[in-house]
Amino acid sequence: MLKKIKTSFTDTMGINYPIIAAPMFLVSNTDIVVEASEAGGIGTFPCTELSSD
Repeated sequence: MLKKIKTSFTDTMGINYPIIAAPMFLVSNTDIVVEASEAGGIGTFPCTELSSD
């Protein structure tokens, strides 16, 4: 396992690595989000199809 990268960002976000899996419409899925999060980064999921109604 890689050594944790300690920065103010990683400390604030509670993550090991300053890596964010970008929310890509039609490409991102729950597997990518989970894998990025479990690897110590931030997994994000797009929500472009959600409305305020």
